[in-house]
Amino acid sequence: MLSTWSCVPWVPRGPDHYLVHGGEVLFKSRGHPSTAAVVSTLLGEPAVVILPLLILRPHGSLVCADYLAWAVNQPDAQRRLNREAQGTSLRMVPKAVLERLDVPLPDLDTQRRIAAVHPLTQQEGHLLRQLAQHQHHANDRPEDHPAADQPDRLGRLRHRPGRR
Repeated sequence: MLSTWSCVPWVPRGPDHYLVHGGEVLFKSRGHPSTAAVVSTLLGEPAVVILPLLILRPHGSLVCADYLAWAVNQPDAQRRLNREAQGTSLRMVPKAVLERLDVPLPDLDTQRRIAAVHPLTQQEGHLLRQLAQHQHHANDRPEDHPAADQPDRLGRLRHRPGRR
């Protein structure tokens, strides 16, 4: 089996060590949660990245950056990283812990499909939460508050809670 981390070389220290050009994965090693995100390929010029971010540079012919970020952000991977995090007031995931993280590595086509479906599932979750919220508000009809927005004996309007 091909090791995920052999497909993600670390750049030796030097001027390019802290530069991203687009397509890399940034891993937040300090704080909570320790998540990964892909650097946009639309980056106009190289950007400098410093700690607490670690730069992962996946070999494009073996590992899809979007898939790698997705895999690191999965609940099981996050639990494993949290178990080995160090520190109490400011937790930190050392590079060595990240390197030991076992990430399944399917073929590139499967990686790309997983990466393409992920934002759609996030959007679906967001839309479902919005729908539930709208349904909740739709159930709060004016008829449920008979005195709402009706004039009192002096002709003053009573407003429903939350309305101005």
